[in-house]
Amino acid sequence: QPPVCLLEEFSSFLAHLEEALALMISSHRSEEELIRLSYYDALTNLPNRRLFLDRLNHAIAMARREREKLAVLYMDLNRFKPINDTLGHEAGDMVLRECAKRFRRFLRESDTAARLGGDEFAVLLPKTSAEMALNVAKKLLFSLQEPIRLPRQEVTIGTSIGIATYPDDGEQAETLLKHADAAMYRAKKNHGHIHYFSQEMEEDARRILALEQDLSQIVDKGALKLHYLSKAGALTDTDKAHHAFPVFYQPKHRLSDQRMIGLESLVRWRHPILGLVAPSEFIHLAEETGYIHQISEWVIFQSCLQAAEWEREGLLPGRIAINISAVQLMHEGLAQDILKIIHRADAKPEWVEIEITETAVMHDPEIAARVMQELVDAGISISIDDFGTGHSSLAYLKRFPVDTLKIDKTFIRGLPDDNDDLAIVRSIVAMAHALDIQVLAEGIEKTTQLDVLTACDCDLGQGFLFGRPSTAKDIRQLLQHQLRSDSHPQSSTST
Repeated sequence: QPPVCLLEEFSSFLAHLEEALALMISSHRSEEELIRLSYYDALTNLPNRRLFLDRLNHAIAMARREREKLAVLYMDLNRFKPINDTLGHEAGDMVLRECAKRFRRFLRESDTAARLGGDEFAVLLPKTSAEMALNVAKKLLFSLQEPIRLPRQEVTIGTSIGIATYPDDGEQAETLLKHADAAMYRAKKNHGHIHYFSQEMEEDARRILALEQDLSQIVDKGALKLHYLSKAGALTDTDKAHHAFPVFYQPKHRLSDQRMIGLESLVRWRHPILGLVAPSEFIHLAEETGYIHQISEWVIFQSCLQAAEWEREGLLPGRIAINISAVQLMHEGLAQDILKIIHRADAKPEWVEIEITETAVMHDPEIAARVMQELVDAGISISIDDFGTGHSSLAYLKRFPVDTLKIDKTFIRGLPDDNDDLAIVRSIVAMAHALDIQVLAEGIEKTTQLDVLTACDCDLGQGFLFGRPSTAKDIRQLLQHQLRSDSHPQSSTST
């Protein structure tokens, strides 16, 4: 038998060897984990941007060699931010994991789905034409139709998808991804679901990027903080007119006698180079960057100041309607924030109406109902904007404390000739009146439209026929004229 000392040395050697092997295995596993983390998204286990671009470059080389086509889909989840902000990041993470799981079900083994960051995903489809890519995009949309179950509730989420193909829309990986992103933005902007890339989008994409940078600079410089000076009288009418975000007002009229009974406040962006930029171009950017809260606070404050001024002059025709975005509606402290601004402006809730789009309300009907009830309890009126374009049901509409439904202008444009539009308008008016809700028609431009709407018992109207969005100075003149007409009805009819 070997000496005891040799056995002890051999045992010690084995122990050291075991430790060394364990360390090597651990080191190897750590190295593998580092490699995995550098190429895969830790939350969804999908490839990340780095691996996606690597595979896209490889697929482009193969397609070039074999003279094949390929497609890239760029996807951005709709309504994700309100879910994340309201229900918390844990709920947001659950939504992202479920979306990734559903996307994978509808893809081939040769396809690659990746999470690029935030709520953005991309899909690589080798050997795929534009038509085939459209079919895949439709399947991905379908995958999100079923609500996602969270611990405390169910949420519904959608996605906007942009499509770019090789070689038609680009021959480099970064170019294809950028063009698919531009197509996705067009789909989101137009409230669509899927959009192909086209060359004019490249210029649009550059404009959007420039607008986003300019918006960031002007808000960060504190331009919106001037409303505090305004209350003290330090911001004159001239200052307001030249402010970066001037507020305009459009009249609302009662159709039975065509009297102005209220106004809607509409913000514009006075860009130093582009001039007045419409809300459709920058509100979406403001929502994405978070600047929508500051811009909205400015609009509410200025509208309330103006209402107080007209009330002192005996000119206020009725409530001033102010638009609230879907992002703001998901903030449960919204009602208190609005009431604080009204108080700061020395205005009254009875002078204010809050407009919320039908689509925004249906993002989360439960939260929307609570916020609306708080506003109504305080004396603020509620109207549903763009009615008929969303997916609200009578069951929900009955529960909402709504005073006015605004029929979207897409249903007014075809009047009086389009029988389908006429049937829709009649149905909305009858339904609203049955629920004791008044109806306003948007986009009235012709007297023939006015005649049809009056015959349908529509209560209110708004559009270029009555007046375009105008400055407070111009609106004051209209209000003064209406006041004189009320005081001297006979002389006003004879002129």
